[in-house]
Amino acid sequence: SDSEAFAFTKFDIKRAAGHKAASQGSVHLSPWQLESNEQRCTQLRTAADLLVEEMKEKTEKDYINKLREVFPEIDFLKVESAEASLIYRQTICALTSVYWLVGEQFEAFTRQQRPMENDEKLSESSWGKMLKLVESLGDQQLDVVMVCLVLRALSQIQKFREQLAPRARTSDEVLLQVVDQCPKVLPSYVRLRAGPQAVVRQCLAKDFDFSQFVHAENIPASLENVKEILRDHEARDCYTAVVFAEAAGSMGHVSQEGSLFMTEGSFTIWNAAIQAWRSQQDGDDIDVSDLYERMLEKRAEFCWRIQDGIPRSLSLGIDRAKLRLACMAKIADGKGYLDVERAFTELDSSERVTLAKYLNTDGIKEKPGFILCGCPAFLHCARANSQVGLAPAIKIMLRIYEESAKEFRGSSQAVITIQMGKLTGFARDFFGAVHFQDLQFSLERHHETEALVVPKVWIPVNDEQNLRDLGEKSKALAAGILNKQVNEENFRKEITRIFPELNYFDSASLVQRDQTVAAMLSVYWLLSDNHKAFIREQDRSDELSNQSWAWIQDWLTTSVKVSTPEVVDGMMVFMAIHALGKIKDFRSEFAQGCSAAMHDIALATVLSSRPQVVPSFKRLPQVYQQWILDSLSVDFQFSQFLQGENTPLALKMIKERMLKHGDDGIGFFCFRIFAQTCGKLGNKSLRGSVFMSEAQFTRFKPGLEALMELRTQDAVETYNNFVLMRGSKAMSRFASPEHQALSRLLMLSECYDAKAGHQVCEAFDKLKDEDPTKFGALTKWLISDSSRKGECSYLLLDAPVLLQNARANPEVGLLAALYMLVEVQKICSSDPLESNQVRAIVNLRAVAEWAKDAGARRGKFLQAQLTVRSSCQADTKIFSLEVDRPHPPAGALPEESLTNNEARPEQTRSCRPLGRTRTLLLVALVACWSLALCFMFSQSVSDKLLLGESRSLRIPVSILLVLAALALVVLLILHVVWQTDGYHQQDPESPNEIGPREPFLRFDAWGLNPRSLSRNGRHQYSRLHTEDDDTV
Repeated sequence: SDSEAFAFTKFDIKRAAGHKAASQGSVHLSPWQLESNEQRCTQLRTAADLLVEEMKEKTEKDYINKLREVFPEIDFLKVESAEASLIYRQTICALTSVYWLVGEQFEAFTRQQRPMENDEKLSESSWGKMLKLVESLGDQQLDVVMVCLVLRALSQIQKFREQLAPRARTSDEVLLQVVDQCPKVLPSYVRLRAGPQAVVRQCLAKDFDFSQFVHAENIPASLENVKEILRDHEARDCYTAVVFAEAAGSMGHVSQEGSLFMTEGSFTIWNAAIQAWRSQQDGDDIDVSDLYERMLEKRAEFCWRIQDGIPRSLSLGIDRAKLRLACMAKIADGKGYLDVERAFTELDSSERVTLAKYLNTDGIKEKPGFILCGCPAFLHCARANSQVGLAPAIKIMLRIYEESAKEFRGSSQAVITIQMGKLTGFARDFFGAVHFQDLQFSLERHHETEALVVPKVWIPVNDEQNLRDLGEKSKALAAGILNKQVNEENFRKEITRIFPELNYFDSASLVQRDQTVAAMLSVYWLLSDNHKAFIREQDRSDELSNQSWAWIQDWLTTSVKVSTPEVVDGMMVFMAIHALGKIKDFRSEFAQGCSAAMHDIALATVLSSRPQVVPSFKRLPQVYQQWILDSLSVDFQFSQFLQGENTPLALKMIKERMLKHGDDGIGFFCFRIFAQTCGKLGNKSLRGSVFMSEAQFTRFKPGLEALMELRTQDAVETYNNFVLMRGSKAMSRFASPEHQALSRLLMLSECYDAKAGHQVCEAFDKLKDEDPTKFGALTKWLISDSSRKGECSYLLLDAPVLLQNARANPEVGLLAALYMLVEVQKICSSDPLESNQVRAIVNLRAVAEWAKDAGARRGKFLQAQLTVRSSCQADTKIFSLEVDRPHPPAGALPEESLTNNEARPEQTRSCRPLGRTRTLLLVALVACWSLALCFMFSQSVSDKLLLGESRSLRIPVSILLVLAALALVVLLILHVVWQTDGYHQQDPESPNEIGPREPFLRFDAWGLNPRSLSRNGRHQYSRLHTEDDDTV
């Protein structure tokens, strides 16, 4: 009924796009709804019968177009996800494979197949065998096959599973629940008559994966679930056609022009399993162990030409284990079988016996039997990777069997599945100098019949000879870089062999891996003086100039002094390992309790306690190990230094930790920062440094020079000099503590010239006028420094974002942001520091977000209540602010009384147009002088302008124009004098005031620049757009 369909309706809610996502969403109906219209079912049944009857006569295009009309569930596959798109294309290809088989269209089926090294195009002989799969199927059975293909695909859609069978563990369970509880949601199933429905149910509701049977991945006990199908020849033939068509269409997401998967080699493997499967006679007592052995015999006969099959006397011994192992490795020829035999013999005798025991356990006579799910793909990838090979993979396989036996000791289950999927990608991508068989893993038990293998890609290396070999290779590479004897291609190949840590990055950290490789390449380009390679991907309008490159080369030679293979090797190791702390699994295993923000501390912890899992570090001489550890122990981010977020204490830590290694220690620390930043955009391109353009280097260089000054200057002096230099782009000097506070505030506000700093200065002045007490508290807070007795250094995280958001929000403004900073200071002061604490970190992220959102609809900015959570780490106290946002009155659109002039366009427009007046006077002056000269010296111009009366009027008009010009000169002089004298005497509250007021700086009236600076000396600093300085 309609009410039933309405009550069943499935939907989900999606957030709106863009800035509305936090407050708006929309309801989206799911495509699967109840079909209760009997007439609709009849129409679908008629259309399906017609499609099957006319299949041979239809063109391929007409057939595909008709599928969506006959099988409405195909549209269900078009939900918005990459997963559904892939499944949709595979399903269409599988359904089309049925069409090619029924129509005997060999050329269409094989049109995209190409001969390959280890495979060939499907032969006509094999095609003839393939046709037998469908020749016994009538029209009704073909319809059942296509319905099964569509429904099996639908059960793989995540959204379908979540909404209709959320508790189902497998695709088979999903379909069984849907068919039992809400069959009307599947129109293609409902339209079938009772007999075909029973066959469909048999084909769908069996916990059995035929592809596992093909590759001997499952065990004889797995066949117990399909005895019912095996006894019914109609269900068996339909099921065989379904799984074969699925396999034929499994690469449909790549191309639907024929079957890319079902080549000669693939069909040979599948045919062995299908022949064994179909050899079962109707009514026979099903012996699943015998059926499994027949499959192995057929595989041996078809693929490896072992004509006598498996000797029965050895069927439970070593020979059978090798045959099954070859099946699991997807071996399709005799040469591959010999590879398996050689790998098997590399095991010692006890290992061969143990592995054979596990491979021969059937789950019937001996329990439990283990299915290593994903093992065929794992072995296939290991064999294809020259860095791995079959023998190491088989050794890992044996260790997995042994760990599984320990985990499930005493289990009475017949079949236990061990998921190995995560190992496949590791075997495919593995490279390096360590041994693959040393791979560590853990077994996570998810169910009484299932567990997951979790690989630990960090392979510990304790062998001293192996470590020495790695060290010698790395120093040889470093010497080649310094001597310019290594090209880039060889460098890339060598680092993958020398630095095993590059294997540690998983699919979730590929960005960090690319950035790491880019940082290592940057070291290569910099030290080999390869400017052309360094800039090849940069925008031509902003590529790093020859002058900047020359400065860098001189800096590397005279200041950093990276001149020996040992130092280069140490830097390459640092670049290779510096991002390991960002890998979540690495931290969780070796540095528990360290968050992603503490990645450097996490890595330092691992290097100190478990150096064997970072072989490149372990092999370094102790002096370079200490350089790396001390660099990591400094809680310093270069971008925060450039933006004024941190304090002199950070530089003091650098000086204390690195200067004990001499000037080279500071140079090493700075070069590490520079190289990492050069590789920041490695995830976009590894062809040169995309990030370190001329503009970025211009912003980067002053901070780099400041850090190098730590070799000769005190940390506080260095910091103050840098702050003064940066602040001097908007101010000339510190005139007072308030001035110093304003300088830091300008840095936090990302102001790089007087024009940008005007708004901040004005808000700072206004705070002083309105509330001197709060002004004093804010000033003291901004300039506090732990180097002075009784004071603490405050690192203001995300203060730049807070001020930027406040300035951009017309209903907040900078003045309100300063009041809010005073409230933050008050709250932090209420929670005093311990005697051993010299630094405080204040996290302003929540306040910054509130500054962006505050307004008429969300409430006034300063009405929010602040709460703080604090925690301690050694000598540091961390304050995390939280904002309790107010509820605005219904229908109210309040005007922020604290909104600044800079946020009100109407107030800005009311300012006196002094520059415009001066311009008009200059234009009039030029015009008068020009006309006077024309009348005096050009007869033709005079005639045209005076309409022929030039003789009588020429001289008088010229004299009048000269007098007018002189008058304009006098007016212009008076205007400039008046403006200059009266500029700083305007009323403090006047909206026409331009520029900051005393006591800070005097700005001249022409360009709003400090008088101590040149009028054209505009600073080109801007924020480094990065969350942290290493970003990798």
